Amino acid sequence: MGVVVILNNMVTGDIQGLRQTQLEILNQIFQFSIEPGQLITKELVLVLYQLTLDINKEIAVYISRNGKILEVTVGNSRFVHLPSLAPRFSRRLLSGIRCIHTHPGRGILSPVDLAALDNLRLDCMMAIEVIPGKTPYLYTAFFNPVGEPDVFGPLSTEQVNSLPFQDYIVSAEKALRKKYQHQELASHEETAVLVAVELPGMRLLNAQASIAELANLAISAGARVVDSIIQNKPKPNAAYYIGKGLAEDLALRCQEVGANLIIVDDELSGTQLRNLEDITRVKVIDRTSLILDIFAQRAKSKAGKLQVELAQLNYRLPRLVGMGLQMSRLAGGIGTRGPGETKLETDRRHLRKRIVDIKGQLKQISEHREILSDNRPLKTPLVVLVGYTNAGKSSIRYHLLSKYPAKDSNLSLEDSGTNQLFATLDPTIRGIKMPGGRNILLGDTVGFIQKLPHQLISAFKATLNEVLKADLLLHVVDLSSPLVNEQQEAVLKVLEEIGAHTKNRITVFNKIDLIDAPILPPTLDGSKSLAFSAITGHGTETLLAMINAACPENMLTVDLIIPFTDGSITSNIFENYKVIEKKYNPEGIWIKAEMPMEQVSRFQKYMIE
Repeated sequence: MGVVVILNNMVTGDIQGLRQTQLEILNQIFQFSIEPGQLITKELVLVLYQLTLDINKEIAVYISRNGKILEVTVGNSRFVHLPSLAPRFSRRLLSGIRCIHTHPGRGILSPVDLAALDNLRLDCMMAIEVIPGKTPYLYTAFFNPVGEPDVFGPLSTEQVNSLPFQDYIVSAEKALRKKYQHQELASHEETAVLVAVELPGMRLLNAQASIAELANLAISAGARVVDSIIQNKPKPNAAYYIGKGLAEDLALRCQEVGANLIIVDDELSGTQLRNLEDITRVKVIDRTSLILDIFAQRAKSKAGKLQVELAQLNYRLPRLVGMGLQMSRLAGGIGTRGPGETKLETDRRHLRKRIVDIKGQLKQISEHREILSDNRPLKTPLVVLVGYTNAGKSSIRYHLLSKYPAKDSNLSLEDSGTNQLFATLDPTIRGIKMPGGRNILLGDTVGFIQKLPHQLISAFKATLNEVLKADLLLHVVDLSSPLVNEQQEAVLKVLEEIGAHTKNRITVFNKIDLIDAPILPPTLDGSKSLAFSAITGHGTETLLAMINAACPENMLTVDLIIPFTDGSITSNIFENYKVIEKKYNPEGIWIKAEMPMEQVSRFQKYMIE
């Protein structure tokens, strides 16, 4: 049977303002014991009834199956928080806990109460009606795995204790064992409620579109989104991000839908994180933490992992005080994955030391890439694809690589891209041989996104340097998206942040196969554009012609005699230059080839005057 980790004998919840005598009575509740065969005692009902009248707040008591009081919690006049239950070991058992709580006013069980009964697999959910001058009546519900809960009330204490509740438990667990005979519950499924604030004059992604994108991010991270809430405010609340009243309603909503995670569509301060977790009793992460978590899952290379860890540490360092529930959950989950998760309870000094160490390693990697870049074969033009995440950059690149492969381009399935956010973290460069024999290098980059965390832009400088070294940028835009202009603007903003906004660009409007009558919108930066489909190949020839025109070369035609003993030179010329004519002579191979003027000196000794 699932067990509970709340044997602290301390009253929890909203106890500020209570008198010492009231606190003493609350603590004495732990001395109560429920006999086998009873759901509750008359004495406990009367104590909870009188205390609720006295303090005008809900009180909840959580009782184990053997009748021991596990937790006493004080709420407010509207609701009381649920207990911090340990994860269930199996779908096939109930939690072994009953929840008894008071209702100032009418005692009927609310939808939140019934949802909590179902989500937490409680043995029983009971509400005590508290109306001044009236007998306390009880409303009781039992978990039913094959239908709606079995609800009873109003009942007296004697009537409640006459209910065959043990039979309900046995019957429910028998049905659960049959229903989930071959299924076990995942160790920790995260169900999320999304929260956003719509500010006056939001110009880029409006709140609805932004929270829809947040839902895709959450799904990519492995969460199940069960609800979303948007609040219109002139500015985010400094203490809670949303208003305190909505934060209290959010706590109820999480109980009702069984959510164990709240994801906020903006970056939160440590204070906002802590306050939201305190009031909702649910783990809270923000958009930045969610994106960092996805990056932690996607990073494969050493450089990629180091860059993600650096971004995580820079994000967590100023928030150590505020990350309450995240700090205590070393088992992981969204927002706590990745290289830095075991360092969450380390002090700032150790975090800063680790940051310095990572920066040193990344500097070495960057210097190594500089050397490789400087030795780029024959100074071949580098074309880098940039764009909003999931716009189809990797798909376009794979299409070109597979249709016009250069020798030894080492094309793999990983180059094909997948329909997921941030599929490409580590920069990869592959060569294509254009029609006519010219070689071009194609590079891919991580997808940009609205509200891209500054920590990532800073940490991924080694990756984004490929953009700065490019001779040409292909800005890939998803034409099928209703937010074409907004996504273009988000990418251009990031390019400006990294100093690449002056680079020569071509805008590739991708996914025209998803549109019946595609009409190209104007580009926001005035660059040349074309329609393209990585699926059908439409626009391929136009794109190659535009790349050729954007990467001009000063070409020279030369005549060479290559001795038969210098076979590697011959291979080099055939692989990297346009060979116009060749003949076999007694002294060697005569080759007429076209090559960039700056490369001619490399073959000076073979030239025929």
